[in-house]
Amino acid sequence: MRTFRVALVLGVISLGNSFASGAEVYAALNQPSASDTIESANLNGTGYNPAFINLGVGFAPQGIVVTPDNLTLYWSDNNSNASLSGIYSRAVSGGTPTRIVALPLGSTATGMAIDSAGQKLYWTNSTADTISRVNIDGNPLNVEVLVSTSNVPEISNPFGLTLDVPAGKMFWTDQTTDFIHSANLDGSMPATVFNTRDLNGGAGTNPRGLATTGGKLYWVDSTTDKLYSVNQNGSSPATVLNLLSIPSQASASTANGLTIANNKLLWTDASSTEGVYSANIDGSNAGLLFATTASGTPVGITAVPDPSSLHLLTLASGLGGVLVWWKRR
Repeated sequence: MRTFRVALVLGVISLGNSFASGAEVYAALNQPSASDTIESANLNGTGYNPAFINLGVGFAPQGIVVTPDNLTLYWSDNNSNASLSGIYSRAVSGGTPTRIVALPLGSTATGMAIDSAGQKLYWTNSTADTISRVNIDGNPLNVEVLVSTSNVPEISNPFGLTLDVPAGKMFWTDQTTDFIHSANLDGSMPATVFNTRDLNGGAGTNPRGLATTGGKLYWVDSTTDKLYSVNQNGSSPATVLNLLSIPSQASASTANGLTIANNKLLWTDASSTEGVYSANIDGSNAGLLFATTASGTPVGITAVPDPSSLHLLTLASGLGGVLVWWKRR
C-alpha cells in the first residue's frame, strides 16, 4: 500500500503593497524656540524629511509610536497650554492631528507603545508616576491607569516603555530607582526585573528608552552613555554598545528614545551631533543614521519593518485558519 503525503498551501501573499507608503522611522523633535516637528526617514537613512509633521511653535512632542501597518502615528505633547496637552494621532498619509486624550497640565508622557491586536495605546507619565492605556478609538472614558504608586509603591519617574504582547507583559524604565520593572498588560503582577546600577558598579544610572525583541530587553542610559541588554527574566545583563565609541559622539551622548526594527537598534541622541543613530542588534556597525534639525532635541522614536522583507503565509482548514508571519533572511 502506498502512502501519499500532500502539503496544501492555499496562499503566499507578498505584503509589500499592504503597507502604507511613506517613511519607516519617525522621531519627535522638541524645539523650544522654533516649530516643533516630527521628522522622518527610511530605515537606511535616505528620504530624510525634517518636517514630516510640522506642529508649530510652542508644542512639545515627546513619546511617539506608529502602528505596525505604517498607517497611523500617535504621539504625546507636553504642552504648557492645558487645551493642547495630550495624546495626538494622525494618518501617516496626511491630514490634521487629532487630540484623542487630554493630559493634565504638566504631564510628561515620554514612553509610548501600542498593542495593535488589543487596540490599546500605552504611555508613561513621569510627572504623575503612572502608566496608562486607552482604546485606540481615543474615547476618554476608556482611559485606564494601570500602574501607579498604589500598586507599585516604588514607581518614580517612569520613562521608557515597551510591550511583549504575545507574553502579555509590559516593561518600563524608572529614572529615580534606576530599575527596570514589568507587569501584565493590565497592570497586574508588577515585578522588578533588573537594577541597572548593577552594570555600573552600584553607582547611579539613568535608564531611558527601552525596547524588546527575542526575549531580551534593550535600553539606553544617558548617565553611563551606553546601550545595554538583559533577558526579560533579569538574567545575563550585558553592555551592547559604548555610545562614545561612535566618532560623532566621542565627547558626549544624551540618548533618549530607543526602538528596534529589522534587527536594528535605533535611538535618538541630543548630544552635540543631534540625530537618530542605529546599530546592529549586537551593537556592531553603529553610526549616525541621520542628523536632526540642529536647534531641536530629538526625544521619542518609532519605526516599522521594511515591508519588502515581510510575507504572509495563509493556511486554512475547514472554517479555521492560521496566519503566520515570517521574515525573509
